[in-house]
Amino acid sequence: MVLLKKSWMKKDYGSANEVIQRKIRRSLKNLFYWSKNKLKELNDRNQLLKMEISMLQNKEAKEGGLNHGDLLLLRSMVTEFKTNLARIATWWKQRSKCQWMEEGEKNTSYYNTYASAKKKSNRILQIAKEDGSLVSNQEEIHGIMESFFKQKWKKRQCDLNNWPIFKYSECIQDNMKKILEADFTLDELKFTLNKMGNNKSPGVMGLMPISSKIIGTLWRRKLGML
Repeated sequence: MVLLKKSWMKKDYGSANEVIQRKIRRSLKNLFYWSKNKLKELNDRNQLLKMEISMLQNKEAKEGGLNHGDLLLLRSMVTEFKTNLARIATWWKQRSKCQWMEEGEKNTSYYNTYASAKKKSNRILQIAKEDGSLVSNQEEIHGIMESFFKQKWKKRQCDLNNWPIFKYSECIQDNMKKILEADFTLDELKFTLNKMGNNKSPGVMGLMPISSKIIGTLWRRKLGML
């Protein structure tokens, strides 16, 4: 609020429209740099927290535990670290959405760019083997993960004796049957369209859900369906 007030209260020259445009541009520019600096502060803070958390975890592993003060400190730092991560993720989502609206992207290139960036950020660079040693080779990482999930989901013999037996009538009650067997109605379609958010990706024709809602309403009025 202080930043916006300071930007807005500066004196400008020209007509009323020119003055307002300058104030808006200046405010947006200041907000942009403030947001960028805030993100840098969060990233720097998280790097520091990561180091301090790692030190406390190593101390816990060596000494077999932490005293009450260190334990509270560790919990508070982990909580702050997670909160900062959530704020950073929100910042990137907002930035992505703003760029999408500015560029008028409808289909491929924009989302391919961001999907590629996200894919790189989700890439596993190292993984620990059963003996605790780290592996960075991608083929070895793939083999370790494949072996882990094969072992996890291998066929097992299960004892099904003395399991409770349920009748179908006890699983699905009559009122639930009526809901499942009921025909799909126009009212349900209208309710679903009205509940859709306005920030979804455009469809094949480049229309936002809000546009689809408006068009659908106009057509139903024209056909006398409302």
